Amino acid sequence: WSSSGCHLSFSNATITECKCDHMTNYAVLMSIGDMPIPAKHTRALSIVTYIGCTLSILGVFLTVVTLISLPVLRSERTRIHCNLCIAVGVSQILFLAGGTEELVESKVGCKLYAALMFYAFMSVFSWMLVEGIHLYQMIIIAFITRAMMKFYYFIGWGLPMCIVVIASCISHKGYGTPNFCWLSLTDHTIWAFTGPAIVVILVNAVVLGAVLRLRTKLENNAEVSHRACLSILFLRTGARVSIMLLPLLGLSWIFGLFTAMEGTLVIQYIFAATNSLQGLMIFAFHCVGNSEVGCLLIGNFR
Repeated sequence: WSSSGCHLSFSNATITECKCDHMTNYAVLMSIGDMPIPAKHTRALSIVTYIGCTLSILGVFLTVVTLISLPVLRSERTRIHCNLCIAVGVSQILFLAGGTEELVESKVGCKLYAALMFYAFMSVFSWMLVEGIHLYQMIIIAFITRAMMKFYYFIGWGLPMCIVVIASCISHKGYGTPNFCWLSLTDHTIWAFTGPAIVVILVNAVVLGAVLRLRTKLENNAEVSHRACLSILFLRTGARVSIMLLPLLGLSWIFGLFTAMEGTLVIQYIFAATNSLQGLMIFAFHCVGNSEVGCLLIGNFR
């Protein structure tokens, strides 16, 4: 059995008693190498992750409830936000439940659970990509069609399924590890997650750069078209939140990449804290710090 997460609780001449838990932390998601972590830090990172994930799940739940309860905000942008929240919430619930000893010891069950969690976390990245594409679409074209929304749903939920199926066909043995139900390091299946994650982060960085450049150009131009006016309006309202939030969501995963390459404890703690609190960041930006949502909520209470 796995000795990871075990510590000596009692010992005498005839009996040795150990207590074990298989708590894990977010570093396992982006780990592309087998770098040992001291036992005391492993447990501390796990506690940070579990507390953060609990707060994050609460955050995305409150965000979805808030956005749905305000009819004025029901738009394509709100649907995208809600789908991102659902993806984040489901992935973190699965992550918290994925370290049980019974599940890890079940060979078939662990493989299926690893595939399910792989799909959930890929969906988080896919909806982050949709947020970036939608932001660019609204700035450049200033409206979207129903066909575009269907395309967003395919990217958000369909594309991750395609990636999981392809990875499973290439190497079905790459699901499940001795300590946690996740992608294996031995046959490099972990790159099926890490690779697309890097692509999404880079694409969103390019999109944000283009949007900020366009914003500067439009605000410095006295004579703008009607479409440009719509773009400026969107930049000053809904886009402002996305422009601030997307870099933060991407930055947390960039710490994960540094964790994979360097493995320093400081970066591991930063990654565990920032990534497990993604749902809370979403709630803070889309609800607490959003003046539009605040005004509507105050109006409803009155």
